[in-house]
Amino acid sequence: MVHEHTITLRGPAAETDGLSAQLLRDLFDVLVQGAEQSLRLRLEGRSSASGSSPAWLHSAADFEMVDLARSRSGRTFKLEAKSLLDSMPERFRQARLFDDLDPDRSPLELFELALEQALAGNDDSDAFDHGLLKTCAQFRGLLATGLDSVEIKNGRTVIVDAVSIEQAVRLAKVDYPSRRVRLAGQLDTISYSDCRFTLRLENGTKIVGTAKDLGTEALRTAFGRKVLVTGMADFRPSGRLLRLNAESVDEATSNDLQLFTSIPRPLLGPSVVERERERGGLAAIVGRWPGSESIEELMQQLKELA
Repeated sequence: MVHEHTITLRGPAAETDGLSAQLLRDLFDVLVQGAEQSLRLRLEGRSSASGSSPAWLHSAADFEMVDLARSRSGRTFKLEAKSLLDSMPERFRQARLFDDLDPDRSPLELFELALEQALAGNDDSDAFDHGLLKTCAQFRGLLATGLDSVEIKNGRTVIVDAVSIEQAVRLAKVDYPSRRVRLAGQLDTISYSDCRFTLRLENGTKIVGTAKDLGTEALRTAFGRKVLVTGMADFRPSGRLLRLNAESVDEATSNDLQLFTSIPRPLLGPSVVERERERGGLAAIVGRWPGSESIEELMQQLKELA
């Protein structure tokens, strides 16, 4: 399936006889990077990683410009992008354990979804992480070159203008430091090809994680078992947990399952309104515990900070 995306540029920079090569370069830089990051976020749990990008990412997230037209209101591009089912058939023709990614969508459409959420100021969205937010915020530089708006259509209409882009810029400025945490529960779902997993805590809460740096074997041997996962927690702009980047997966003891069940919060930054239905660890026992961490977790945090 091929998806058509229509992009309309409006403003003085789009009304001239010619169109700036620098403007085109910057526009396509944002679209290409956004499509690649959006796909990587859905497949690997993070929009970027150290080192060079894998070759499959460039080909899977690619798209083509098939038309360029001029009208009274500006310039209109027509782009065509393949669905994931067509660009990555070896991965998506087989059943997947994760159902949060529709293979009929294109990576460019995934970026449009992330951009739409960023422009709406949704600080609790699953559609982006901090790296992808920074890419969304780059539209502000495009607008500064003489554009009033960038309109993107693909079944839905996303309009980037001077007002809406400030929401994305605001979210991109919120960057909670990652912190090392431990969480215990059952390794509920895994995907070998991209090292993603879900960890189900004793209270039923599901934590999304990635073990890309750890490898698939650790997930394979621990699948369906009660485990203690140690790793780095990344957070949404709202302060809620976005993902757990696993560094080790070990067999959990009964004490682990009681102690390490509180959803992590940022150690630095604004206070967070937690939306947990149930609270685990000592917080559940004391009732008025000022935070969600157990004493053991707090002692471990102090040791790491020291």
